[in-house]
Amino acid sequence: MAKHDFYEVNRIRRGPFRYVLSIGPIDQFHFSLSKEQLMSNLANNFYISNSEIAEIEAMESYVIKYIEMIDEAPHIIRYLGIPNDNNNDLDLVVIAKICNNGTCFVFSNDFEYLSFINNKFC
Repeated sequence: MAKHDFYEVNRIRRGPFRYVLSIGPIDQFHFSLSKEQLMSNLANNFYISNSEIAEIEAMESYVIKYIEMIDEAPHIIRYLGIPNDNNNDLDLVVIAKICNNGTCFVFSNDFEYLSFINNKFC
C-alpha cells in the first residue's frame, strides 16, 4: 500500500483517532482552521456544547502527546473537515507539523482518506 516504509497509515490503539499518517512538510494550510477559528466557526454557525469543546481539546492534547512520544514538538496544529458519507456530516482531521524538520502528521478516523493522501502525495 505505502510507497515508502516511512509513509504508511498506522493504526492507533487508543485515543480519539484510529489512524495516523506521517508525510513530508506542508508549507501551506489553505482550507484548514486553527483551534480558535474552529471553535469560533462552530459557535457562530451551530450550537456547540461543552462536551464538544472538551472533545476538541482532547484531540489536540492527544496529538501533542503522540508527537512528544517521538521526542518532537508540534509547531502548527490545524483542523480540517472531511465528508463522512455514513452520517452526512463532517469528520475532523488534525494536521500537526513538527518543529524539527517540518514533517507533518495527519490524524483521522477515515482510513480511506489517509490512504488517498498517502497514494497521491507521498
